Amino acid sequence: FVVATNAGASFSDCQIYNNYVHGNMNVNGTAYISIGGASSFTGLTVYNNLIVHEQNGPNGDNRAPEAGIVITANSIVSMYNNTIVSVTDRMNGIRYWEPNTGSLTIKNNIFDKCDSCIEFRPNDFTSLAASDQNVFFNSTRVGRKNTGAGPPVNYITLADWQTQGFDANSANTDPKFNTTYHFLNSSSAINLGTNLTRLGIPALNSDKDGVPRPATGAWEAGVYEMVGLSLGLVGFLS
Repeated sequence: FVVATNAGASFSDCQIYNNYVHGNMNVNGTAYISIGGASSFTGLTVYNNLIVHEQNGPNGDNRAPEAGIVITANSIVSMYNNTIVSVTDRMNGIRYWEPNTGSLTIKNNIFDKCDSCIEFRPNDFTSLAASDQNVFFNSTRVGRKNTGAGPPVNYITLADWQTQGFDANSANTDPKFNTTYHFLNSSSAINLGTNLTRLGIPALNSDKDGVPRPATGAWEAGVYEMVGLSLGLVGFLS
């Protein structure tokens, strides 16, 4: 879906949360969530969104949207506890598309099988205020910049990306989902996330299912908290 305003308009303190955006967008479209237009957003918070690209393009051509989330507005945007999954590594996770000014914060997210998990069309990462406690798994590259003017600069591994001063406490190991994108016991996302209770966003203090996140101590990365024992089995024999 698209969040946009008319030329010269602006929004403040908006929230996009608790959505399950998915399907077979097997065309070279923009994104599952597109934020932009000739507009600005101050205090836009995007959280608890599960975005799943479910199908390759026809005839094996692997066409896909540009990204799970695309931002083209001059905005102050925070992205917390989202899960972005693709069946093909042609789709980016988050694409920040040439805003002249702005600030982007990325924490407690999961990126699984993306082309670039975080892609910047500007020449540098000046607008990336903070990125940490994320999971980057099974993706072509963690970060990329200068994809507008080119040539692009790629950060293939998490270690490469960390040289830019981001994601010191993030992971590049398997988040281990079950078929509904809840976690199995050995998920790398468990207790990886930072506690964001201090932000005072009531809906963020629970996961997408409404399960309360801890008031103190670590959170999980992604949209769901780990609840009880999960073996990823349909049933068992006793």
